[in-house]
Amino acid sequence: MNKTKTKNGAALLGLLLGMTGCAGGKTTGDAVQAAPVSEREVSSLFEREPGGTLGDYRAETQTVRLLGVQGEGAEAFATVMDTVTFHTRNIPVGSLLGRNLKLSGLSLEGAEFAGSGGELSRARVGDPVTLRLVRHRFDDVRTDLGKHRFILQSQLLAEIHATYGAGAQTSRETLLPIPALKLSRVDPKGALARIGFEEGDWVFSVDAVDVSNDDAAGLFARFAARTPGPVLVTVYRSGTSQTLSYQLE
Repeated sequence: MNKTKTKNGAALLGLLLGMTGCAGGKTTGDAVQAAPVSEREVSSLFEREPGGTLGDYRAETQTVRLLGVQGEGAEAFATVMDTVTFHTRNIPVGSLLGRNLKLSGLSLEGAEFAGSGGELSRARVGDPVTLRLVRHRFDDVRTDLGKHRFILQSQLLAEIHATYGAGAQTSRETLLPIPALKLSRVDPKGALARIGFEEGDWVFSVDAVDVSNDDAAGLFARFAARTPGPVLVTVYRSGTSQTLSYQLE
């Protein structure tokens, strides 16, 4: 697609349900139906979890509505809405919705989705589309409740950390002129990425405690050492200061 414009002036904000690191966590309203997947389907996934077994994967059927398309070239994206929760998200072209499905193309009229088995499906702007998404159990570590609120599954998070480590490089930096822990080279499979941290984040505090002297392992430990309950993280991201609220379970 060379160029697209917003259809019917729709405001295009946020990302899609069910995306986890491949496809970044799940959202409330996920998983209308769940079903096992075959070895053949797992072998052809766009993104497989190293060491994952067949039983670690499942397929979910989700219905979303395509609200619009916008941008051009590599910056083009589609906006979809969960028809159950009305949660909306922007999906860049080429991004995975599930481990078996990606947004492969856009036009002014709609979007095209490519399956890892070679199948194609299309949706017109304004229409609902039902998608079959394959997920790994690690994809359930974080549930997106919207408005920077999340639920974290502590046991899954511990398994991910044991497998991949914290997965980031850090440095102590000063911003405005507050000391912060700056994250770089964030491994999408690592524990910090699964929590929701991103490359370029400036992390100021966890529960109002300065973390500028932490390293990646120290930042992760502030989650791992907690008993179930709320955790508040103050971070500077994409030009704005944000408070991320986590509920550990």
